[in-house]
Amino acid sequence: MPRERPGKNRRLAAVWRDKWLLLSSFIILWFVRLSLSLIGYNRMIRCVSFQPHQPVPSDALALRIATSIRYASALVQNPTCLVQALAAKILLGLRGYASQIKVGVRRNGDTFGAHAWLISDGKIVLGGDSENVASFQPLMKIE
Repeated sequence: MPRERPGKNRRLAAVWRDKWLLLSSFIILWFVRLSLSLIGYNRMIRCVSFQPHQPVPSDALALRIATSIRYASALVQNPTCLVQALAAKILLGLRGYASQIKVGVRRNGDTFGAHAWLISDGKIVLGGDSENVASFQPLMKIE
């Protein structure tokens, strides 16, 4: 019997321990996805704005939320980077933490790309790392 990679099993076990976080990630991802389609971005953002009462989440909490969003995204139709970033922002906001979404664009020859990533305390929580997002010119920030 082939031996499985221990790192992968530990990550999956950690996500399973956070089953309520995983379930809420799934529900919020679908909520954001449907809201963007049905009522549009501006109206949805007004419905989910939070007043943070804690400055920044711990690195462990931010990682748990990002991981649960990534796993739950596998079950959502068209989970774009904006949908994932908005869902993670909602999860952090429900816990009282401040975060912001940055949306950037880049152009490589004839191709045009856009990307959204979530930042809390100056660190990228979801949507890549500083090397990945460095090629995008920030266009807007969502508080």
